[in-house]
Amino acid sequence: MDIDLVLDGTNPVDLSHEGDAALANNNPAPSSHEYQDKYVVKVLDTFGDVSISAAFVREGLIPCAPHFPTIGVTIRVLKLYRNTSLRCPHLSIHSFVKALCDLHGTPFRPYLRKQFSNCFDVYLSIRNHVNRRVEIVLKRDDPGWRLRHACPCCTHKLVDEPELVFDMLVTMDGNDSLKRERDIVLQWVKDQGNNVPSEVNETTPCEDRWTNMANEASKMRTKGIYDETGGFLSFCCHGFVLVIIDMVVSGELSKYPLATVKALLDAFGPKIGGGYDIGCKFRITLARSPLGRRAQERRYRALVGSFHRHAHNRLCQLLFLATYIEGLGLEDLEGGERFFSKSNALASSIRHASVFHRKQKIIEFAKHMDQNETYQNLSEFLVNNYKQALGILKSEPAFVKQMQDQGIADTSVFRGWLAEEKTYLEHLSREPLDESLAMEYWQKLVNLGASERRLAAAVNAWEVLTPLSITTTRDLTQSRETERRHAQEVEAKDLLIVQSLEVKMGILQRWGPDDVEWKQAVVMVGRRRYQRCLDALEGLIIARMFELTKMNMSQTGHIGNAPKARSHAIHTALLNYNVTAQALVPPRPPLSWDDIIEYAFLADFDLLSDTRSDVHLKVWAKPASRILMDQHFKLKRAREEILRLNVEIPQLTTYIRDEEAFLLQQEDLLSQTNPPLSGQLRLRCLKLIRSNDLHIHRLNRLASMPGFCGSINPGTSVNAAGPHPTDNHTHDRDVDQEPFAGEEEEEEEEEQAAEVADALCLVVEGLN
Repeated sequence: MDIDLVLDGTNPVDLSHEGDAALANNNPAPSSHEYQDKYVVKVLDTFGDVSISAAFVREGLIPCAPHFPTIGVTIRVLKLYRNTSLRCPHLSIHSFVKALCDLHGTPFRPYLRKQFSNCFDVYLSIRNHVNRRVEIVLKRDDPGWRLRHACPCCTHKLVDEPELVFDMLVTMDGNDSLKRERDIVLQWVKDQGNNVPSEVNETTPCEDRWTNMANEASKMRTKGIYDETGGFLSFCCHGFVLVIIDMVVSGELSKYPLATVKALLDAFGPKIGGGYDIGCKFRITLARSPLGRRAQERRYRALVGSFHRHAHNRLCQLLFLATYIEGLGLEDLEGGERFFSKSNALASSIRHASVFHRKQKIIEFAKHMDQNETYQNLSEFLVNNYKQALGILKSEPAFVKQMQDQGIADTSVFRGWLAEEKTYLEHLSREPLDESLAMEYWQKLVNLGASERRLAAAVNAWEVLTPLSITTTRDLTQSRETERRHAQEVEAKDLLIVQSLEVKMGILQRWGPDDVEWKQAVVMVGRRRYQRCLDALEGLIIARMFELTKMNMSQTGHIGNAPKARSHAIHTALLNYNVTAQALVPPRPPLSWDDIIEYAFLADFDLLSDTRSDVHLKVWAKPASRILMDQHFKLKRAREEILRLNVEIPQLTTYIRDEEAFLLQQEDLLSQTNPPLSGQLRLRCLKLIRSNDLHIHRLNRLASMPGFCGSINPGTSVNAAGPHPTDNHTHDRDVDQEPFAGEEEEEEEEEQAAEVADALCLVVEGLN
C-alpha cells in the first residue's frame, strides 16, 4: 500500500497489537497498548490532518514518533500511568511497561520502554500546552503569578482583617532528590562579606557548630564530583511549594537560602517568618550578605523549627525556637520534613533518569501535591489546628490550679524565668575573666615548673662532663650544650609570662601546690575539661539520633552506615568523658554505653551539666517548674493560633467565592470565542467546585463546634492582581449537603470523555 494514499486519507491504517503489514515496506507495523489483550482501531486521515500522527491523536492515541510511528499508546493508559506514578512515586516507566506486557501476554523488549516514554512526553506536553493557553486567557501567565498566589490562606488578604505578627510563615530546607535551574542563585556565590552593613556584628550560640554555611571553596571539594546534588525547597506553613532551587556541584550552601529569601521578599513583602533547621546560623549569614539590609527593613525573621530543636543548644533555643516566638501560634515550621517524607520515594524511579525526565517528574510531583493533596486537605488542616488549639485551651483550669499550688501569682514570671535562664547560659558560655586568668596563671606556673626541671637536668648533664670526655666526645658535648641553651631560653620565656600575669592579676607572692588558690585553679581546670568532653559527647549523641531518624524517613539504605561509623567516635568521647568525670572533686558517676543508647532528653542536656554553680538550685531548672512554664507557652501559642485561624478561614472562603465566580465568568466569555478552551476551563471549574464543596462542608462543621469564635463568611479581597468576585456570577451551594452527593459514575465518564475530546481538538488545532 502506498504511504501517500494513507496521508491523503484515501486508505485507513489498521492498528492492532499484532500489527499490520500495510506499511511493511516503509516502517514496522504500528500497534497500540490498552488494557485489553487486543485492541484494534481504524485510523482514517480526515480533512485537515497533515500527518499520520494527527490522525492518531484524533482517535485517542499518542504516537511514539512524529512522522512514521510504530506504536501508539491510548490516552487512558497514559493518564493511568501519570496518576498512578504520582500517587506511588516508586513506580517507574520501566516497571509500568513491563506490567503492560504482562497484561498482553508478550515478553518485554527494552525499546518498548523508550517508545512509551516518548508517548508520555508528548502527553505531558499536550497537557502543559493546554494549561498554558488557559493561563494566557486568564491573564495568569506571568512567571511570578503562581508564586504570588500559591496559597489562598497566605496570599488572599482581606480588607480590615486583624494584623498579625507575621503576615506569612514559611519553611525551607535542602533535600537530595529535587532540583531546578541555578541561574538565580549564582549571584550569591561570591564572598558574602562584601557590602556588609557596618552595624552587623551579631553572633549566635550555634554559629560554630553548623557547616552548612561553609565557604564555597571548601564545600566544593566534597560535592564537586556530582553535577546534581539535590534541591532546596521552600513551603508556606500550609504546605504549598513556593520555591524549588537545584543544588548543583555543591552541598547545602548559603547561596540557596539567600536566593530563596530574595524570591520570597520580592513576592510577599514584609513580615515573613522563615523556619530553617539552621536558622540561627542563617540569621547571621543573611545579615552579613548584601540582602541583609533589605531583609531587616522588611522584618524578615529567621527561626528554627521544632523538629530540629534538639540539635541546638539550650541558649540557641531560647532565641530562635518556635515555642518561644511571639505570634507564631502552634506552627512547627517543619513542612519541609513532611513533604520530603513523600518526595523521597521519587529517588528510586528517577535515579537513572535523564536530566530532562528527572526534572519532569519532580515538577509533576510538586504540582500534583499542591493540587491534589495540599489544596484538597487545606480546610482539614485548618480545622485540625483549630481543634488542637481548643484542646490545649481546655487544660487552662488545671494549669491555673497548678500555678496556685506552686505559689505563682502571675504568668509574667515565666518570661522572667526564660530571661534568667538565658543570662545564666550566656554567663556559662563566657568564662569570667578572673577565672580565666587564674586558670591561665596556673597553667603557666605548671609550664614554668616543667621548664625549670628540664633546665636543671640539662645543666646537670652538661656539668658532669670531664675534660677527657670533652676531648674524646666533642659531638656529645655540643649536643648537651645546645640542650642547656634551649632549656634556658624556654625557662626564661615561661618566667616572663608568669611575671606579666602576676603584674596583671596583682599577685604579690607566687602560688605553690600547697596554696588555696592553686588548688582552686586545679578544680576549675578539671571542670573545664569535663565540660568540653561533655559537649563533645552531646554533639555525637545528637548526630546519631538524627541519623537514625533520617534513615527511617528516607527509606534509603546507605544512610544506615552513618550510625555505625559514628559509634567508634561515641565510644572514644564516652571514654574521655568518664576519665574527666572521675578526675572531678567530687567525682561524677560514669556513663555506660547502654545509658547513651537509651538517652532521649537532649533538650535538657545543657541544664544537667554541672558547671560553676549548681543549676538544680534554680527555680526554673526544677522539673515541675519547667513543665509548668512549657504549658504556659503552649497556652499562649494556642491563643495565637486561634487568632491566626480566624483570619485564614475567611481568607479561604473568600478565595472559594472569588475564584469560582472568576472562572465561571471567563468560561462564559470563552464559550462564544473559543469553545475548546471553554471546555477545559469548565473541567477546571468542576474540579475546583468539588474540592470547595468539601472545604465548605468541613468549615460548617467547625463553625458548629463549641469554642469556635471566628467566622466562615467570606469578606472582601484586597488582592487586585488575583481572583476577584463578580456580581453576575455566584456559585450557591447547600452547605448542609454532603460533598459529592448526587453525582453518578456516568457523569464522571462523560466529563473524562469531554476532557479527552477537548484536548485532542486543541492538539489538532495546534498541529494545523
